[in-house]
Amino acid sequence: MKQFVQYFKGPFWGAKLMLILLIVLTAWEAVDVLMAADKQLSFAITPINNTSLATTTLSDKASLVATQSLQIKSEKWYHLLVLDNQIGMAPLQALSLLIVYCCSLIALFQVQEHNYFQKDISGLLGTAAFALIAYFFIERYMHRSFREDVLALTNNQYKLAHLNHTWMIWLGIGLGWLSRFMKRGYLLQQEQNLTI
Repeated sequence: MKQFVQYFKGPFWGAKLMLILLIVLTAWEAVDVLMAADKQLSFAITPINNTSLATTTLSDKASLVATQSLQIKSEKWYHLLVLDNQIGMAPLQALSLLIVYCCSLIALFQVQEHNYFQKDISGLLGTAAFALIAYFFIERYMHRSFREDVLALTNNQYKLAHLNHTWMIWLGIGLGWLSRFMKRGYLLQQEQNLTI
């Protein structure tokens, strides 16, 4: 118990608490998805003929727009780990965000206030970038594998809506670029230390 209390003493206690909460959330989502009795994937769909969905005007400043969602039963555990489901967040998405958070937190602890290039944190940033980019492509591939199923189940009236996770690829590319920048800065700092 003493070690647990010591963990929260010092700087960044809020970030450390957030780390514990993210670990619990990731484990909870994985167990919840795998143990659920009614396992269904949830897909956002749009009409093929581009007809507008029902809209109700509430006032001159607000309106209620209906959205379409298709739920498909799936007994394949890997679909439930990667794709959105009716239970909660996809566990692989939670895991990739946990990896990004852990790498960012460790990098934050290693960076010195007045000299950012004293330690090499490029590996941590590269790992975070890889986690985001890998999840983006895995989810995109699995999502697209259901295109024909959605068309067949809806009698060619609806298609899969586009995923809204493109921020992951851009953040991954940005972290990859930052990783290269930090590596170059670290090598230049080491070279400068040797010449002094």
